[in-house]
Amino acid sequence: MRAVRRVAVSLLVLAACVPEAEPPSARDGGVRDAGVAAYDGGGLDAGRDAGERDAGRDAGVRDAGFRDAGPVDAGPSFCAAEPADCLRANDCEPDLPAPTNCPTCPDYNRALCADRACDRPAVLDADDVHSIVVTIEPNVGVVQSFAGFAIADRTAGDRRVTCADAYAGAIDLESTCFNVLDSRTYPIPQTGDTFNVSFSRFTSGQRTLFLLYGHESTNGSGTRLGISCTEVDVAGPAGSGPYMVSGDNMRSL
Repeated sequence: MRAVRRVAVSLLVLAACVPEAEPPSARDGGVRDAGVAAYDGGGLDAGRDAGERDAGRDAGVRDAGFRDAGPVDAGPSFCAAEPADCLRANDCEPDLPAPTNCPTCPDYNRALCADRACDRPAVLDADDVHSIVVTIEPNVGVVQSFAGFAIADRTAGDRRVTCADAYAGAIDLESTCFNVLDSRTYPIPQTGDTFNVSFSRFTSGQRTLFLLYGHESTNGSGTRLGISCTEVDVAGPAGSGPYMVSGDNMRSL
């Protein structure tokens, strides 16, 4: 009987030494909470970034497991592919020359090659000026001039362009896949950090990106120091301008 009592006591001691297991739900929940990023309304959507990472990981798994399955479809493109009525805006109308005092400005056009077809919307009235009010953030540096562009959100291909694309560096102004509606440079004549940059006589009735670059030298030349992008639903040619638009802050590149 004393031997049985000693065995029972030993088992109780061993049980007391085993650490209590952490509940799986609490541990899993902590990992998930640590990985959630709040969406602040500006820049890139954190949810979309996560989706892209998931998509890339899934693509990697597919490639590893199915080498003979062929490439994964890249999805919609900014550029048109044959067959198409147009591949660029100057397939529809001749380009208008960029300002001669802006070496970094591309030519522009009042016609669009949009969704693989030509479109010729009316041009804004002279009074329908759109002034973008932009504040330069302190970390950008000393900006001597702006190069400014109005770009339609419709591209030659079947993908719309957004300011998220601009901030991600996906807009190449030399690419004919984008419809550049206006192209100009602006000096910075006064001190301060908030400026009005105006656009006029460009194509109406479009969702338009007003893309601004801050340059270290005059006439939109030298290194690009900052970028600001603002999307606006531009009214038709019989609007009631001028329009004052609160633009996105210019952030450092």
